[in-house]
Amino acid sequence: MSRNIRGLFPVLEALKDLPREPLVYEAGGVIFASALLGFAHTMRHLLRIIGRRGLWILPMAGALLVLVAVGLHGYAWYILMPTVAAGDVHRFTQKGLKRENLPPQKRPAISAFCS
Repeated sequence: MSRNIRGLFPVLEALKDLPREPLVYEAGGVIFASALLGFAHTMRHLLRIIGRRGLWILPMAGALLVLVAVGLHGYAWYILMPTVAAGDVHRFTQKGLKRENLPPQKRPAISAFCS
């Protein structure tokens, strides 16, 4: 048993270097997908009892789509984001979208009602 626990330490060391926000999203997505899979399994057995079929496939498909979305999010965050230049990331943040941070030719026309 202690041999298995020691095998987790490299994984935990690798997780320390990753940002926390995407990890929380991905952990939540995996937990939600597993809940959907459990619901699909229970629904399959209950539908078998009453003689209906096929409806359990919808939560199963939803769980698979959630897992695909979490996988794409992880790929975008951990593989693609490090390749983006720091200035490009700032342009798409909430602070970067304010009117005063836009280049002069991209500023919207300011009406008398805007402050």
